[in-house]
Amino acid sequence: MKYPSLSQFIETNFTESADTVEKSFQVIASCIDIVYNKDDMFAAADCTKKELKEWVESLTSQQFQKIEKFFETMPKLTHTLKVVNPKTRKENTVVLEGLTDFFA
Repeated sequence: MKYPSLSQFIETNFTESADTVEKSFQVIASCIDIVYNKDDMFAAADCTKKELKEWVESLTSQQFQKIEKFFETMPKLTHTLKVVNPKTRKENTVVLEGLTDFFA
């Protein structure tokens, strides 16, 4: 697997789409670098987008969870802020995480 490009991130998070599941499968398929099995390996560059998407759709739930873990553990931009409510003087902590929190 490889990390999504900035253009893929922007397309996924900042454009309107009726089918977010479909968009998620497309992002996953575009992040595949090489597919390994018992006997062979296949470079994603040698496959069509349709073939990669079909391969992602054919994964078992256990296999798909491994891909989810890849995306959950990839590096992300995080910043913690302490803010004070001017009326109550109560201090709160706000965590900004990921580019969507910074730019959305």
